[in-house]
Amino acid sequence: MTRINVWKWRMLVAIAAVCIAASAAAATAPTDWFPRPIPMGVSVGNTPSLPYTYAGTAGMLVHKTSDPSILYILSNNHVLGSKGPNLCPNTAVLGQTWTLQPGTLDIGNDPGNDLNYKVGVAAQAMCP
Repeated sequence: MTRINVWKWRMLVAIAAVCIAASAAAATAPTDWFPRPIPMGVSVGNTPSLPYTYAGTAGMLVHKTSDPSILYILSNNHVLGSKGPNLCPNTAVLGQTWTLQPGTLDIGNDPGNDLNYKVGVAAQAMCP
């Protein structure tokens, strides 16, 4: 894995990936539900998102340098760093805002704490 200095990137947020065991047929579109751990490039979004539904893209899978078993999804701040009701960047509450796959726009609603959709929790902001 190539080491990159994510501190130089602006408007990025990392979230801890929660690997939830699941068994399902392979998805065919990036807006479909994928078995966990999810591939990158698929639809994600946060809950709570109401009154809106939205979706963004899971950008890159990275790991903590001191513990490679701890995985993060790296994506744009407006995707993983926001939550309802305003969806502004940097409003996700660390440890309390859950990331869903697919995003709420592709699910059709905000399923809240449904474990079938959770893939991670906001863990660390990487932007100034």
